[in-house]
Amino acid sequence: MAFVAGLLDGGVLVSNGSGHLEPGALEVVRIAAALAEHGIDARHLRSFRQAADRQVDVVEQIAAPWRSQRGASARAKAGTVAAEVGELCAQLHTAFVRSGVERLDD
Repeated sequence: MAFVAGLLDGGVLVSNGSGHLEPGALEVVRIAAALAEHGIDARHLRSFRQAADRQVDVVEQIAAPWRSQRGASARAKAGTVAAEVGELCAQLHTAFVRSGVERLDD
């Protein structure tokens, strides 16, 4: 529990007003715990969180035209576009990290 509290205090995890953790928190805790075994703590993970939040802002801007429209089909399109662009952002981030790690062997 202290580990999760450290992630909350460090801004890595976010809770809503009623104290519930955001969706996906269990996965974040699992990955953060694995990284902690390599000496990466919450203060290091904060930059990961900030980068992800910036990417979500971009996704939100891209989906905004459909979100502002009325109707179920527009909302569905916004969700589809957001999911697709979000996944592409995650894939791009993964590609950047893999490329950087490969350069470490040079």
